[in-house]
Amino acid sequence: NLGGEFCLPGFQVCDGLKDCADGSDEADCSAVTCRHGQWKCNDGLKCIAVSQYCNKVRDCKDNSDEDSCDFDTCRGYNEWQCKTGDCIPEEFKCDGFPDCLDGSDEWNCF
Repeated sequence: NLGGEFCLPGFQVCDGLKDCADGSDEADCSAVTCRHGQWKCNDGLKCIAVSQYCNKVRDCKDNSDEDSCDFDTCRGYNEWQCKTGDCIPEEFKCDGFPDCLDGSDEWNCF
């Protein structure tokens, strides 16, 4: 703490995450610098963990972490694709028993 200012490790400056309450660690950054194990969004505004790339969740404002992913689609006759990407028989959807790892086959059943 220097006169009311806190010192941050260099890797926390311009990393796309506001570590200072006022966001000053992210001000005047032309682009973020990602650490090992991170992926930079195409807009250059944020770093995400490599595990967040192509996980079917938009983590980048520009959706660049998801827009070029090749998710497998169900190829079998009468199959339904879970949100996690796995496939189940169509008749297992909305049958009262979760068959998808995330339970998405039981969502929005009326």
